[in-house]
Amino acid sequence: MFIELTNVSKIFRNENDLDYQSLRDIDLAIEKGEFVCFLGPSGCGKSTLINLMAGFDFPTTGRILIDGEEVSGPSIRYVTIFQNYGLLPWRNVRKNVALGLESQKLGKRERNERVDELIRRVGLTNFGGYRPHQLSGGMQQRVAIARALAVDPEILFMDEPFGSLDALTRMAMQEEILTLCEAKKTTIVFVTHDVDEAVFLADRIVVMTPDPGRVRKIFRVTLPRRRNRASPDFLKMRDDVIAELDFIKKNCS
Repeated sequence: MFIELTNVSKIFRNENDLDYQSLRDIDLAIEKGEFVCFLGPSGCGKSTLINLMAGFDFPTTGRILIDGEEVSGPSIRYVTIFQNYGLLPWRNVRKNVALGLESQKLGKRERNERVDELIRRVGLTNFGGYRPHQLSGGMQQRVAIARALAVDPEILFMDEPFGSLDALTRMAMQEEILTLCEAKKTTIVFVTHDVDEAVFLADRIVVMTPDPGRVRKIFRVTLPRRRNRASPDFLKMRDDVIAELDFIKKNCS
């Protein structure tokens, strides 16, 4: 397996020296090129788990391996996109997209060509000189995606990246991330609260329970792409996932 989590637990200590267990005994394996969505109520540790996989924090117990190597910190091999986009406000679109390329040994011409191509692919060709505050939320998210893809990552970690977007822009971005990543077979680990989004995007949906966060159930989504959100099979899968979340809400509150 490409990403392996074995007996992963995470305990935080607050300012009063009281321990809070965010995650307990997470065992999970993710295949190369797989799109995995994490769903669950607030407090189930979804964001904590993605931070551990991305190397921003470390498990209290257990191990996380990527391609056979234990995660010891962030890497250019895997990139994280957050809900707030993380764009540098003093840089324009072109310079934001080029950020990750600046540490690579690329000639100026090759770097510029790659930036131009990615900006074109996300539909922002006419906005290269704009700064983030001059762009809509959807456009800023497209810049963040282009910046992430510029370094050709093997894994894309996405923590509720579309949560602040309106419904139509959100659906357009879901289509866009699939199109941009399918050709490269990028492995995607995606946190969301939106059941429809998970069913539309994922190969597997990992449903988690809170206090502490554990894996409750994993749904394998076998619907062909592109998925019709109004089809009976899509609606059946969505209802099954919602029923699982309702069970968690009733029994874990």
